[in-house]
Amino acid sequence: MIQLHDITKTFNQLKVFENFNMTIPDKKISCFLGASGCGKSTLLNMIAGIMPYDQGSIDGIEGNQSYIFQDTRLLPWATVEENIRFVLKSLSHINQQEVVDKYLNLVKLTDYRNYYPKELSGGMKQRVTIARAFAYPSNVLLMDEPFKGLNPELKNELMTAFMRLWQRDRRTVLFVTHDVDEALLLADEIYQLKGRPVYIESHVKIDMAKDKRNDHWEALQDYREQLF
Repeated sequence: MIQLHDITKTFNQLKVFENFNMTIPDKKISCFLGASGCGKSTLLNMIAGIMPYDQGSIDGIEGNQSYIFQDTRLLPWATVEENIRFVLKSLSHINQQEVVDKYLNLVKLTDYRNYYPKELSGGMKQRVTIARAFAYPSNVLLMDEPFKGLNPELKNELMTAFMRLWQRDRRTVLFVTHDVDEALLLADEIYQLKGRPVYIESHVKIDMAKDKRNDHWEALQDYREQLF
């Protein structure tokens, strides 16, 4: 598990986090939920080691990490297959091919392996990004609002692709969103963040199987009520 002990972070004399504590379980999808600007991405970046914190400690982050951003960050000069191979340099060529084939199949892009990003739709680009993140040998996957601003149909397509990969290749996922519905559909645990300094207003564990949540939306509303 990942454990945060007494984390303090200050921006220009504003204490965003002060003596903040959190425990995140292994091989679960944990969601940081809150309004824009509440400190969700700051928390994610401190855990990732991208942003330093002033005091405290973060334990349990070992090995490599994958990151999915709002934008795809694909290499424009590389094909779909080459974009995935780019994160597999530690593997032999034969093993690289096996991994590429596996994840292209899971996101249903096998027929587009030789396409360049400019030839893909926005949804296809994000599916490549999701495939690349899972293909990268890592213990932890970090996602910073990867579905923000998408229309409902595309969002559902990408969330389905993400869940298909996670069910096959479970790892610890830290997921930032301001969208309650995204959290209810994807997360095992939801941490609702609020305030200055940031505190956990509520911590909700969702026991319902993920593949049944779309069909049992009314039952999920009980969890929503725990958040508000």
